[in-house]
Amino acid sequence: MKKKDQSTVEWKHEDVSRMMIDYMIKENGDLKAAFELRFDKETERCTEFIKNLIDGNTKKSEDKAKYYMYEIVANKRNEIDVDKMDYFARDCHGLGMKSNFDHLRYISQCRVMFSSDKPDETTIAVRDKEEHNLYELFHTRIGLFRRAYYHKVTKAVELMFTDALVNANDHFLFQNNKG
Repeated sequence: MKKKDQSTVEWKHEDVSRMMIDYMIKENGDLKAAFELRFDKETERCTEFIKNLIDGNTKKSEDKAKYYMYEIVANKRNEIDVDKMDYFARDCHGLGMKSNFDHLRYISQCRVMFSSDKPDETTIAVRDKEEHNLYELFHTRIGLFRRAYYHKVTKAVELMFTDALVNANDHFLFQNNKG
């Protein structure tokens, strides 16, 4: 099997999501107007806050009592977040694979609490009775990695797409926001 072209750029979907937020607000006049109406002079700060939530980067928050907010979309503390729940549900549906993880139950059992190891920081906590449900989350994850994400056919198709795009690169011109 051929290896990926070394000239390809590694990227994270969080980076693309941040760029999409900027693009959507810039290009969609109605959305921009809605943000400005809702947040007035705080529009730029609120937009940055949304993008920081996508990253899960608590270092950009001055208020440790609001750290839990950074665990909702991209939880760096324990990797249990709605981004993962979303792609598990979507990918299981697309693959016809059953997931026994109940995200609605999990969310209903979550509470914001002060962290036991860092008492000035908040975190999303869940009762011990959710242990089996959390087991199912990680069981679903390993199943998706084995059956889809790291499956040999998936990896082969990924390499073929990469080769096709690298070969097409010299024949197509795309502009980015810098021209």
